[in-house]
Amino acid sequence: MDRNRLTITLKKDLLALIDEVIDGTRIRNRSHAIEYLLSQSLKPQANKAFILAAGRGVNMRPFNYEIPKTLIPAKGKHIIEYSIEQLRESGFKDIYILVGHLGEKIVAHFGDGSRFGVKITYLKEKKEHGTAAPLRQASQYLKRTPFVMMYGDILIDINIRDFGEFHQSHGH
Repeated sequence: MDRNRLTITLKKDLLALIDEVIDGTRIRNRSHAIEYLLSQSLKPQANKAFILAAGRGVNMRPFNYEIPKTLIPAKGKHIIEYSIEQLRESGFKDIYILVGHLGEKIVAHFGDGSRFGVKITYLKEKKEHGTAAPLRQASQYLKRTPFVMMYGDILIDINIRDFGEFHQSHGH
């Protein structure tokens, strides 16, 4: 990656805030902290998320005969609820959920998403195809803007913004 040297003058209180960002691992020094903060504020940020929640989950039987696999509880919440909360905490407000098998139960539980601090739009899977067809189906909503896609039946704990930045910084 090409970089140009730049000299800047900052107020002491602003420099102190920049120093607080430095953790020695992810953010190594002041120069890196300033570059990171500028990239966070100037780059187009992903603000839409697409969750795949349509699968039948045959490996989860008999649990999913009556509930979709994304609504199986884990530690008092539905699996997909962890993803929605994590997306909300990372600043995602527009969430698109592809529903299929027993999808009406997902819609009934989450509604428009306002109860969870997000806006949820549901897409009905037309035919079971895997991942590419649902992405094509959602393309009219995503409109060539950065977005995050995730599966609704997994539990992850990652910094979604950092994940996206890493992806963009590597030319993807």
